[in-house]
Amino acid sequence: MRSLTDSLIGVIAQHEYRIEMWNMSAPKLAVTNERWVYITKKHHNGDIGERSIGLPESDLPELIKLLGQITHFTC
Repeated sequence: MRSLTDSLIGVIAQHEYRIEMWNMSAPKLAVTNERWVYITKKHHNGDIGERSIGLPESDLPELIKLLGQITHFTC
C-alpha cells in the first residue's frame, strides 16, 4: 500500500508558508509522459499560493542552473 507522501521530494518550512516539492506523473494535457516535479507554496492556513509550478523532469537541469545564478534579489 502506498503512502500519501511517497512522491514527496522535500519541504522548505518557513513561519508563514512552506514549499513542497513532489515527483508525480505528467498532467493529462502534457505532450510528454515523463515524470513531473511540482513546486507548491502552501500557506499555513492551507491556501495554495499563486506561484505554484509544475515542470517535466527534463527541465530540472536548466532550473537548477538558473537558481544557481541567483546571488541576491534587487527591487
